[in-house]
Amino acid sequence: MKLEYEGKCYVVLQTNVVHPITPFRHELLWYPERAMNLLDQVDYIPYISSIVTESAWLIGCYDREDVRVWREGEWRCPNHQTYGASVNNITMTILGIRQTISGMPLDGGQSIRAHKKDIEQQYQIIKEK
Repeated sequence: MKLEYEGKCYVVLQTNVVHPITPFRHELLWYPERAMNLLDQVDYIPYISSIVTESAWLIGCYDREDVRVWREGEWRCPNHQTYGASVNNITMTILGIRQTISGMPLDGGQSIRAHKKDIEQQYQIIKEK
């Protein structure tokens, strides 16, 4: 799937490993949620430029046809509607985080660390190709 630079929402979780789409960093607006407080994220209006995000609030402002999720080395459209979907639903199905309780009280953070390690391995595989 070819990257589009207007009106798309690319979902890529941040990790300590370099992203598979880093070469396109100048054409995309990266993690706009970094400059927003929570209320601004809830009240977000999509930019004309395409964004790279991991914010469930921002993802929920885009129709599924405009969302691309990086999974197993390729871009995929979600299987269900993202526009207006709940933050919990997006967190679990799009971001792949199966828990909506903070990791530390739930299991000491083990499951989220395992998820992060899995994502980093996927990014590393793409980088090596």
